[in-house]
Amino acid sequence: MQSQFGEKLQDLESSASELEKWNTSSIKTRGFAWRLFIPLDNPPGDSGRKIHASFSKNGLSSVITAMIANWHSFPSVAFKLPSTLNGVETINSGAAGSSQIGKVMTFYPNNDGEFQQVVDWFVAHIKDFDGPDVPNESLAQNSTTLFFRRGPYRSLFFENSRGQPVRYYRSLANAEIVIDKYESDNSERSESRELIESPNGFSFRVTKVIKTFPSQVAEAIDLRNIEKVFVKRVPTKDHAAAARIANEARSLEALRQLSFVPTPLEFWQNEKWTTLAVKNIAGIRLDKLALHSTSIDALLADQVAEIHALGIVHGDLKLANFLALGASATIHDRGAGTEAGQLAILDFDNAKRVGEVQDGFRTPGHDSPELIAAAASQPSRFIEASFEQDIYSLGCCLFHLRTGTNPSFIASGDDRLRRLVEISKINRPLKNIILACLSPNPIDRPKISDIQNLLAGGLDNVS
Repeated sequence: MQSQFGEKLQDLESSASELEKWNTSSIKTRGFAWRLFIPLDNPPGDSGRKIHASFSKNGLSSVITAMIANWHSFPSVAFKLPSTLNGVETINSGAAGSSQIGKVMTFYPNNDGEFQQVVDWFVAHIKDFDGPDVPNESLAQNSTTLFFRRGPYRSLFFENSRGQPVRYYRSLANAEIVIDKYESDNSERSESRELIESPNGFSFRVTKVIKTFPSQVAEAIDLRNIEKVFVKRVPTKDHAAAARIANEARSLEALRQLSFVPTPLEFWQNEKWTTLAVKNIAGIRLDKLALHSTSIDALLADQVAEIHALGIVHGDLKLANFLALGASATIHDRGAGTEAGQLAILDFDNAKRVGEVQDGFRTPGHDSPELIAAAASQPSRFIEASFEQDIYSLGCCLFHLRTGTNPSFIASGDDRLRRLVEISKINRPLKNIILACLSPNPIDRPKISDIQNLLAGGLDNVS
């Protein structure tokens, strides 16, 4: 794994060198090696914001893949990252000091515009990575991984492996933590025990805050029925986010008869919050499991079919939105919790009834070409929700399931993803199904019933 990471770092340095506008160097500090990337025409100044990006080992490796694929759009802002995956473990374990936890990548924007460019790039390309919180720093708006502070730096010089002096930047002790327009509302991010009460008599005692953006999601106890629940809420003044929560409540109500979707308990709005409480579903996200079984392919298709039978388009199908159920499942269990009926589908805030207007695209690498084209048009236009959009995303899920490659880290464009399917080691019958799902023209995509029939017999032993 380390050798693959080293190869990715070399590819990243090659991407920077090709532009001939970046200087890449290696230094050692805090007991392990760092790689520095400094744009020649925009080196860091003596003060400003520092952005810390928090990732796990696997997360950082995937981020580098995304940076290589999208280097043309990466901001011209200096940054550093560990040279080895062991360095990531050292940082996140606290072995390098508790103040260093989560500080896996560091960016040095020179002004507010560059700060926003870094945040916007990560929000656009890096999703679903939850590294540890950086102690005592502010969470950037729109991001679950970027933390920041502002203050003076101290310039240090190290010699790289070629004996050349390399400038390195470290915050002074009095660098201040700032609360400004870029800070996310994370005042309740800690392990709170807040009591959330609905107008209909429900009381939910928060036990753990899971995330704070784009919605606040917390585990809680329903004090009336003494059972675990999830509570999701957003500020009501954020009209778009509040509408998504209301939409999810409506969609879950329409799907209440299905056992594999969260059961809605209560939805309400007041001047401050728009809130949805659902029954807790314990499990592990499919993107965290190593699964290569046609039975799982078929189960995904069966559950999508049941949703479609009720006239609902999920709108954001990806492996991260499927759970393998069962408390005994672990990340390394091959097939744990995935017997028939042991999957659940989450996150229906983008769901629509067929024919309703889709108001934008969802997860990079999983959206159908027609959704991407509609969002990219000037002015952007909206199109009607259709089952064919889910079929395209289901094809992305099957590819991810069989190869372990997350389509989110593949540069946008259906042709490239289809080429990767073609050269993959997926057996030909399943490969044909995935390619059909990924057809650029929605008319050419198969019906969900056709996919079910093709998967029902099992394709693992077919060459």
